[in-house]
Amino acid sequence: RPVGAGFYRFDLATSAEGPTGNYTAIAKVADNYFDTVLKVENILPNRLKIDLTLPQTFSKQAASAKLVSNWLSGASAEGLKADVEMKLKAGATEFDGLQAYVFDDATRAFNPQKAMVWQGQLGPLGDAQFEITPELNATAPGVLKALFIMRVFEPSGQFSTQFKEVPFYPFDRYVGLALPKEFKDSPLPDHQA
Repeated sequence: RPVGAGFYRFDLATSAEGPTGNYTAIAKVADNYFDTVLKVENILPNRLKIDLTLPQTFSKQAASAKLVSNWLSGASAEGLKADVEMKLKAGATEFDGLQAYVFDDATRAFNPQKAMVWQGQLGPLGDAQFEITPELNATAPGVLKALFIMRVFEPSGQFSTQFKEVPFYPFDRYVGLALPKEFKDSPLPDHQA
């Protein structure tokens, strides 16, 4: 049915017993066929509460972390298997009061990287303490974003997931340039060897 200027809405459903996976939707308009893949998944809500205590920001130095998990009923998640993965990706380097300065090195690119920073079993209180020592496999253009993905596994194998993002400062000092406005958004010139 039409829902606006040139847009049509199609309400589709699968049976409650239908398998999850990829389905293909095909539409015919005049003599043209259009198709797209629709993903149908079974989403289960978290049954465990997960919290990761970290410093507000962290750097290359080792940082202390504490993972705590409880069942939503309040009971401890004692003895459950858990892991914490860290994904690093490029972020914008900004400091309060210095918005007129550019701190990122535009000549460097940073490909996202990930690493398992901890895995094990939770203690009697449903917690685990560990150290995080980030290792970079490339030079960063500036401040990075560290996304922590925490999973706690139920005895059945199902798991609950929680995410937390904090800034990661790979350098001890930063130098900023105050570029004239006309150069600030222009692309870098091509360099030839």
